[in-house]
Amino acid sequence: MLLSVIIPVYNCKEFVCAAIDSILKHQLNDLQIICVDDGSTDGSDLLLDSIAQKNEGIHVIHQRNSGVSVARNTGIDYVITHSQSKYIAFLDADDAWCMGNIFTPELLEVLYADASPDIYAFSSYVSNQSMSAYAIYGEYENAEYHDIYAQPTPNNGTLKGHFAALLYKTNMLAKENIRFCCGAKFSEDTAFAYHALCASSYTITTHTFLYIYRRNPFSATHNNFDYKKYFTYPLIAWETMLTELREKNNDHWLKAISGCEENIAWMYLEAAGHLCECGMTQCELEKFLNDPKYIVYFKKEGTWAKNTFDDINRNCAGFVRKHRKNRFKTYLINKLRKFYPAVWLYEKLHYTIKHN
Repeated sequence: MLLSVIIPVYNCKEFVCAAIDSILKHQLNDLQIICVDDGSTDGSDLLLDSIAQKNEGIHVIHQRNSGVSVARNTGIDYVITHSQSKYIAFLDADDAWCMGNIFTPELLEVLYADASPDIYAFSSYVSNQSMSAYAIYGEYENAEYHDIYAQPTPNNGTLKGHFAALLYKTNMLAKENIRFCCGAKFSEDTAFAYHALCASSYTITTHTFLYIYRRNPFSATHNNFDYKKYFTYPLIAWETMLTELREKNNDHWLKAISGCEENIAWMYLEAAGHLCECGMTQCELEKFLNDPKYIVYFKKEGTWAKNTFDDINRNCAGFVRKHRKNRFKTYLINKLRKFYPAVWLYEKLHYTIKHN
């Protein structure tokens, strides 16, 4: 088996058929679809069973409602244990794959080869709810990388677009025990992708577009959006991954650990931006910026995190006045973009939700 596509499904009866059809239209013979019903109550579970009865390449797993991370992990474990497909891909039930001649004979030759990449990264679109209008969500160059996240450099640009636009080699996920953080509701997907990219010894990126991310206002990401949760849950995901990386305890992961620490520092500063936007006072901002739980990430001399943190603390009162509301985050984005390659992820994730 070449590819298993894992689709977590929770109350997505309106879209899941289109998601499955978008895969089947590529007519890949060596493919299976794993639909993990996460305790749906809208009839999605029965619909999936009906679809699976008509297509032997579709397998449905039913579980008690446990969240999208658990559902995805259930799919990963099933593939590792039962199907042993070479690659795993993910598709959210309200998203879709692009049409067109994507899995060309040349691409299949690369994926089937003994020296195939650990990750094959496609470009991705973002669309409106009806998928009648598209914009580029993440666009790659055609390139190859070896151990790029073991020794990351600023602006290397390897992590772009949607995490599910990547094909992940199954044995890599199994060997490094890479899974989604089950305690987080935001950013667990980007943390997963970062962890996998760190583990990848050979990554190929392509300008070819595979994934369409539907801006569904009723999805878990968009529904009842809460700034505090947006701040808290990403930190849960990334701090969990940081613990896992430190436990690996070898030189290969040192740069990955450093990058993870800086990512946490960036999210911490961005959270200050959210709170400042809501009218945080100088005293409150100073207290927030000196939380001992996170201050450790700003101790390393010469990092952008420490330089930015010192800049804010030195000019806290003026900073609040000067960078209130969107100007605060604009300042951070412009300052940090030069130093940190994944900053655009959080820019996209929040700004598209906030302002549309």
